[in-house]
Amino acid sequence: MILVSELYEVCSDVFDSTETQFHSSLNLHGKHEPIKIRHKQKIKACYLISKLYEIVPAKHKAAWREDILAHLDIQWNYYEKKYCNAHTQTPHTHHS
Repeated sequence: MILVSELYEVCSDVFDSTETQFHSSLNLHGKHEPIKIRHKQKIKACYLISKLYEIVPAKHKAAWREDILAHLDIQWNYYEKKYCNAHTQTPHTHHS
């Protein structure tokens, strides 16, 4: 929780949310509406996702990234273009 609180402080200019909404969104809890990315801050949101992807446990990495991108309404193609290493990481696909 401390890490998320610190991230919230650093990212307050990127997202339009309360700290509780931010925490719930990063953990993909459905209690709150998805947080909104502020105007012209989508690239920073992609950077945050790429950095958090590095610390997510290996067995959850691909699913978490796919879900957080969908939660924030960021298309994989956009993320791939804006994040320099995305081309080396293939998106995980759910089959329902």
